[in-house]
Amino acid sequence: MVTIGVLVRVDPTQEPETEARLGVLEGVQLIPLEEPHTLGAVIQAEDLDEAHERLVTQVQTLPGVLCAWPLHTELASTPPSHN
Repeated sequence: MVTIGVLVRVDPTQEPETEARLGVLEGVQLIPLEEPHTLGAVIQAEDLDEAHERLVTQVQTLPGVLCAWPLHTELASTPPSHN
């Protein structure tokens, strides 16, 4: 499992719509921040490639998103199975 913390800047004229669009994306959890026109997002995926794909094709390209910076990545390793 991979978790990426992302800082998302949104267009102030589209903020409510953008927040709603982000809120329904699979694997994306929003975190309200005090900074105006800025949201935190946590992206979770099975692996780093899937998390990156979700960031660049779903979050960064969403109407109203000005930019999205990945700030933290956590790679959870699964111990190998010994069958």
